[in-house]
Amino acid sequence: MKAIIKKRKKLELPAKPDFSMYSDEDLIEASYEYIDRVLSSYKNEKIALKKMDIELKYMLYTSFLFDNITDEGFEQAYVYWRDEMSLILQGLLNMKLHLHAKMMMEAYQKAYKNHNEVINSYLEDKELHLFDDINSYYRETQESLKQAYVSYARKYFC
Repeated sequence: MKAIIKKRKKLELPAKPDFSMYSDEDLIEASYEYIDRVLSSYKNEKIALKKMDIELKYMLYTSFLFDNITDEGFEQAYVYWRDEMSLILQGLLNMKLHLHAKMMMEAYQKAYKNHNEVINSYLEDKELHLFDDINSYYRETQESLKQAYVSYARKYFC
């Protein structure tokens, strides 16, 4: 038993691959796979998150956020990711998405003020129009979000 515990303690993050020759789409996919491999290399995701460097955390949270907002809207992103909002905002700023971060902060403040209403409408699957502005903006700017992610991932992996 002690040998197993020692072995788990010695686990390190998987080596960071070189994705310099990848196309944008392949880079996105490969970065998602690497993040998933990092998360699954530990028995507990919380431990993996503690071991991850901050840049990889930014990519993790912003990729989840982009998918949630563009597919489901800010309401779902708030329900699932409100505890990680400071990391998400910092990731957006590091990716040079200043307007996106500003809108995210405004939407978060609006959601925080209307917390119970947001949670209840999500649970009851009712449409809440508090976030129509950020939802439409994020959907319209998907390409710039993708390019910012690719640029950030290239700096990290290449």
